[in-house]
Amino acid sequence: MRSRYLSPGWLAGHVLVLLVALVCGWLGWWQLERALSTTGSGLNLGYALQWPLFGIFGIVGWIRFLRMESTRADEDQDESAEAPEPEVPEQPAEPVAEKWLPGRPRPAAQDADIDPELAEYNRYLKQKAEQWQQR
Repeated sequence: MRSRYLSPGWLAGHVLVLLVALVCGWLGWWQLERALSTTGSGLNLGYALQWPLFGIFGIVGWIRFLRMESTRADEDQDESAEAPEPEVPEQPAEPVAEKWLPGRPRPAAQDADIDPELAEYNRYLKQKAEQWQQR
C-alpha cells in the first residue's frame, strides 16, 4: 500500500466508503427482519438483497478507483522521468478550417435554374416575410 493513500484526504475517503458499506449492511439486515415479520412482504425481501449489493458495489468501486489512481501516478512518474523534447514540424500545418470545417455556403440557384413551382413558392414566402416585417 502506498503511503499517499494514508493522507488525511484519502483516509476520509476510506472511512466514508466503509461507513456507507456498514450502513448498507445494516439496512439490508433491517429489511430482512421486516421481510420475516408478520407485516413483511416480498418487497422487503428484495430490498434485503439489494442493500448489501449497494455496499459491495461501493467497496468494489473504491478499490477500482484506488487502482486507477495508482496506475495514473505510475504513468505520470514515468512521463516525468523521460520527458522527450517536443518535435518541431518542418512544414507549416494545414489550416483547420480548410481541412475539417465545411465550406462557405454557395449562393442560391437563380429562379430560372430551379423548378417553376418552387420558384413561385419561394416568391410567396419572400412576400410573407416582408409582410411580417412591416408589422
